[in-house]
Amino acid sequence: MIILRHFAEQSAVQQNHSKLRVLVDSNVWVSGIVFGGISQKCIELAYGHYSVVMTEDILSEITYVLKAKFAPSYKLLRALRIELDSIYIDTERPKIVIRDPKDEHIIIAALELGAGIIVTGDKDILTFDHPDILVVTPAEFLDLK
Repeated sequence: MIILRHFAEQSAVQQNHSKLRVLVDSNVWVSGIVFGGISQKCIELAYGHYSVVMTEDILSEITYVLKAKFAPSYKLLRALRIELDSIYIDTERPKIVIRDPKDEHIIIAALELGAGIIVTGDKDILTFDHPDILVVTPAEFLDLK
């Protein structure tokens, strides 16, 4: 719950500033919530210095993976859902083609939400190239600061 409390404090700060938008992929969220480490530091950095954006698809994927693989308490899932709902932005979907079609929603979300950075550990998403979006690993994201 400490990570959620920190996110809540940071989201209040971030809503008052116009910053570069960052889309944090579900694999980074899950890793940060469950294991901490570099992924947690990336989430904290994103909340502290950028405007974090998310879609319903990403939020659903985070919830699904946590339930399926880690069996968190209902209380944790509910707190996470409430917090992440505060940064969720609904989008319409343009069609794009990337190496793994299952990851298409991440790229579409970044484009539609105007994210300048995607933080991901997914090798297929890391190959995506777009002039307006920087795609980085969690470790690379920490080095951007």
